[in-house]
Amino acid sequence: MPGAARLLLALLLFTHCTCPAATDGHLVEYLASPDGIDTREPRFFFPFGSTPPLMYQLQVSQGRDAYFNQTSLLIMNGSGVITNTTVSVVFKPLSPQTGLRSAEMYSWRVRTWQTGTQPPSWSPVQRFTTGLFEPDDW
Repeated sequence: MPGAARLLLALLLFTHCTCPAATDGHLVEYLASPDGIDTREPRFFFPFGSTPPLMYQLQVSQGRDAYFNQTSLLIMNGSGVITNTTVSVVFKPLSPQTGLRSAEMYSWRVRTWQTGTQPPSWSPVQRFTTGLFEPDDW
């Protein structure tokens, strides 16, 4: 990507404000659909309607149009148990090659359910973009 295009992309990512005023509780780094997050291991926050312990599954896919049924596009497929009233899940890639990259858009979804019951449908797809992680990205 030419230097001028990178600079323009960086300015667009960092000057665009995504305000979390109208959120449904699905957050990345405490923001709804943030643009230009500055960490390779963001934290995901999401609502859950029942009392813990609960199971959760969180998936992250690269791109605006998330095709979660194609596992080749998944870069995270995490699951676990919620044991308290506040939950944050830290991004952990499926492999070192599938980590977050600079200036990319990602989609994510989550579902929670009572232990011993069937998983419900997924949450609406949420999105976030990454900032520029390395000096060479500028």
